[in-house]
Amino acid sequence: MRRIAILVLASLLAACQTAAYQGDENSPYYAVPVGTRIILHRELVIPADRVDVYLQGGRVLGYAEVNPHHPFCTFDVRRRLDTPQTIAPGEFEVTKTTREIRYTRSAPGAVFASDGTPSFEVYSTILVLHSDRQPQVTGLTCTQWQYPPLQRHVTISEMRKALGELFTLRLGKGSG
Repeated sequence: MRRIAILVLASLLAACQTAAYQGDENSPYYAVPVGTRIILHRELVIPADRVDVYLQGGRVLGYAEVNPHHPFCTFDVRRRLDTPQTIAPGEFEVTKTTREIRYTRSAPGAVFASDGTPSFEVYSTILVLHSDRQPQVTGLTCTQWQYPPLQRHVTISEMRKALGELFTLRLGKGSG
């Protein structure tokens, strides 16, 4: 009986080992590790009355210009000001990575229980950022909208593509 218990326990522990996606930047299961460095290469301006800028295809875009069905990111600051906020080139450390799923509808106006309007699952990866030099910067959130059967998180490769040459991601050694 004891041998069976040991065998079962060993099997369970082996099943918990790190999966093959660790380190695979094309896997939606590999999260950005804590300790990753996000390097901004040129000034970014957060418009007045905003707390973020949208980034897609290596460009800063307005919300109306973003294609939400392709990966995009927002670079976030702590406070909304009535004047533009300039973020200087610099390095930001990822102190926490979280993922969340939200639901949204594409149709404006009233929504009824079975109106047939498609809904989307919004998969977001939220990187909490820290910089002693620029404490107003709080995070980088990368997202895409997807229909429920196709949903998944944005991969690190897709994040790099959304950020383009504006940012470099230097992955940390922590687990993703």
